[in-house]
Amino acid sequence: MMEALTALGSVFFEPYLLFLIFMTTIIGIVIGVLPGLGATTGAALLLPFTLTMPPVHAIAVLATIYVSATFAGSITAILINTPGTSAAAATTFDGFPLAQKGSGRPSVRYSCDFIYLRRRCLSNCFMFCRAVVGESCI
Repeated sequence: MMEALTALGSVFFEPYLLFLIFMTTIIGIVIGVLPGLGATTGAALLLPFTLTMPPVHAIAVLATIYVSATFAGSITAILINTPGTSAAAATTFDGFPLAQKGSGRPSVRYSCDFIYLRRRCLSNCFMFCRAVVGESCI
C-alpha cells in the first residue's frame, strides 16, 4: 500500500505534470469563455499534442481542459448572459440577474464550487455502480 502511495505521489508532484495542468487550465478557461467553443472542442484541439506524451500526462491534459472549459462556460453565462458552453445555458436564468444586482463574483464562485461538487458526486456514483456491477458479473 505504501509503495502505491509513493508511486502516486512521485507522479502527481512531478513539476512537468503540474506545469501541464496549470497551462491546460488556462487554455481551457479561454476556450470555455469563447461562445461556440466548448469542452469537447478544446479536448479535440489538444488531442494531437497528447499523442507524444506519456499516458498519465495525456489523460491529465484532456481531463483538465474538459473540466476547466466546462466551468468557464458559466463565466460568460453569468456575466454577459451568453453561455460559453451548452452546459451553462441554464446558468443564464439565475446567474445574469444576480450579476446585474452586483453579485457577479459570488455567482461565479458558487458556480465553480457546485461544478466541483457535481463532479465529485458523479465520480462516487460511478465507483459504487462499478463495484456493484463488477460483483454481479463475477
